[in-house]
Amino acid sequence: MSKVPNSFETLDAAVNDVKAAQVLGGFAVRRSRSVQNKQGTAVRRVDLTCSRGGKLRPSRSTGQRQKSTMNCGCRWAASVTLNVATGRWFVTEKDHEHNHPGAKENTSIPALRRDAYKKKADDILQCLESLAASTTLTSRQMATHVADNFGVSMSEHDIRNQLQKLRVDRLGPYTSTQIFVDALQDFQDDVSFAQIHRNEDTGKIDAVFWTYNWCVEMLRKFGHLLVFDCTYRVNCFDMPLLQITTSTNLGTNVALGFCLVSHEDTETFTWALNQLQSLLERENIPVPGVIISDFDKAFKHAATDVFPTARQQLCLWHIIKNVILHVKKKWNGTLDGTRLMASDGAGSLLPGQRDQGLCLC
Repeated sequence: MSKVPNSFETLDAAVNDVKAAQVLGGFAVRRSRSVQNKQGTAVRRVDLTCSRGGKLRPSRSTGQRQKSTMNCGCRWAASVTLNVATGRWFVTEKDHEHNHPGAKENTSIPALRRDAYKKKADDILQCLESLAASTTLTSRQMATHVADNFGVSMSEHDIRNQLQKLRVDRLGPYTSTQIFVDALQDFQDDVSFAQIHRNEDTGKIDAVFWTYNWCVEMLRKFGHLLVFDCTYRVNCFDMPLLQITTSTNLGTNVALGFCLVSHEDTETFTWALNQLQSLLERENIPVPGVIISDFDKAFKHAATDVFPTARQQLCLWHIIKNVILHVKKKWNGTLDGTRLMASDGAGSLLPGQRDQGLCLC
């Protein structure tokens, strides 16, 4: 550990030099107390302690969240004192040894991460806001992006905290769900149909069904066959998005309706399909003749109850994905070059291969 010079012109220079010397050993320092002169007009002494110097006390939390701590009772301490006669600040280390090893990486010490972050806070926040709005990167991927572009180490927890601050600054006291519901009401000229379901016990929104005017027009033209599928990790509500789509006479896919759901059970799917049925009755649109979905038993039961006359079929894309999954478990070697792994390797066949069937040759 580097030796800290004893005398400094300013308090900040003294504190910063102590911090820099401790960082070389993998330690972080914080101010624990400031002592003023007798007149109470200026600081004459600042006490410094190790960032892990707090006493380790048992948690008193009665909730589900048990907070952890890095405190280990480290007794390292130093003081920065003003010499009134010379006007210079002097550093005195009271205890030279730490009772814990130094960190190998700065990312493991919150105090060091905060110091590095503050120097480029504005640029990093702007970058995180852009990433959160335009991509579906995880917190770990965002942390890697920040480290590569700004040279600042941040943990996944740090990234989530900063994104939460951005959300509060943007939305104020409202939740993302409240803002979304208000938006549906504000854009009634574009939204053709919207329904909200609240939990009877908590009153919280647990499902939202909506569609747009142009979706209703497509539903009127191509509503004989409907495809249902849930997508994940594509919204800020942490809720699966049930999408209703179909295929046009040109072979293109179009969206017909959307439903955010909190649970993927028969009751929730039944509610969503009932909203679709209400929309069809209001617009005088016939019920679908064919329903395509993955092999989700809860959805299939709900579809049977709401649309008993519709024929249910399984999605070919999901079937092929399952085939690949099980074949890989028993197949010796690679599947590259086979028709099963044609196109994107995810189980989707090229147009010319759809009529040729599947074979592993």
